Amino acid sequence: MRKLTFAAVLLLFAFALAAPVLAQDSDYDVEGWKKRVASPTYGLVVGFLTMSDWDGNEIDQVAIPGIELRIFNGTNVAKRGGFFVGYEVGTIFFVKDDFDTYSFDSGTIELTPNEFFAGTLFLLSKYGYRLDLGIEAAGLSLGVEAGMGLQLSMGGIDISDGTNEEWIQIYAPFSLVLDAAAEAAFRLGQNFRLFGRLGVMVMPGLVEWGNADLPAEPSNGFTGEMSPANVNFRLGFALNY
Repeated sequence: MRKLTFAAVLLLFAFALAAPVLAQDSDYDVEGWKKRVASPTYGLVVGFLTMSDWDGNEIDQVAIPGIELRIFNGTNVAKRGGFFVGYEVGTIFFVKDDFDTYSFDSGTIELTPNEFFAGTLFLLSKYGYRLDLGIEAAGLSLGVEAGMGLQLSMGGIDISDGTNEEWIQIYAPFSLVLDAAAEAAFRLGQNFRLFGRLGVMVMPGLVEWGNADLPAEPSNGFTGEMSPANVNFRLGFALNY
């Protein structure tokens, strides 16, 4: 229930930010290209959670899978080749419920993370360059893009000692986001492009919990932090209409 509520809130914020994407006052720009654009992407993302004992010694690093939704709006988004620029809003959800059990105090205490969930909402300013290989009717293209912006995230982790469970709510303030990706695409005509992107996003301070968040005695607990960098693979399209 916690995950569903949080996911719904993030999606509502994402839709609110993305509402102006299609709100343009003219169907065509000065060059005769169709001006309105839809460019969503859907993808998979992998982040890394590092867990340490109370003294700061790393005890494990696990991959956390996630899903990612984005929508991009800008100039020259679907045109043949050249530079493009715009803004992008998106959200990522990380979920994992299969962890090992970790022992402390010479094995006298065992703690198990039963469930981990985190989500983030981000807004990016994006810049890119695309090299088009083809004729006007169709073609392939290669490109790169980079972006910078802000993100807000929150989440939680459920930790059990075999008898009791404790849900730790995790909040993260606004922080800087850096994003970069390489693109390969198929273009059909002037107004449609189908593409795949492989990228890296860096979000310092995404999700972490520390000593003050755990009810256990210092010798009984452990801390955790999501790695700032995550890897993503996305499929999407750009459509001028």
